[in-house]
Amino acid sequence: MNKLALAATLATGLATLAGPVLAAEKAFVCEYSSRGYGGWVGDAALFIFDEEKGTAQAYDGYIKEMHGKPIDVRMKRASTKRMEFYWELKDIPSRFTSGETIPVDVKYRGSINLKTMQGTLRATPSIDVRNNTKAAGKCRPAK
Repeated sequence: MNKLALAATLATGLATLAGPVLAAEKAFVCEYSSRGYGGWVGDAALFIFDEEKGTAQAYDGYIKEMHGKPIDVRMKRASTKRMEFYWELKDIPSRFTSGETIPVDVKYRGSINLKTMQGTLRATPSIDVRNNTKAAGKCRPAK
């Protein structure tokens, strides 16, 4: 399966996972078309949040692999048009050019511009800050 088909399949699965969204909850699927060097970000992510309650969840390929379901994340209204989400995954098995596999903690920041529907996802690994990865793409409401 090519990367585009895989991203579309993952995005459809993420939208289905969102299920029925409650009145105050919002859910968005972001599909990332450009990704920088380093890994630790997938092709798509799901964000579910309720601003009134101050709660949020995120789900992507790494979260699925490690937790099997969406995880609670911190949420912040960065501006009148942008939401940000923060979380950390611990001990992601990461293969390096040396051939060695080392567990790496990675901090994430997801962002959605609710006006332009542009999304970004930044991964910052604990082991080598030169490998920060930022993905960018389009977001859409999950149905």
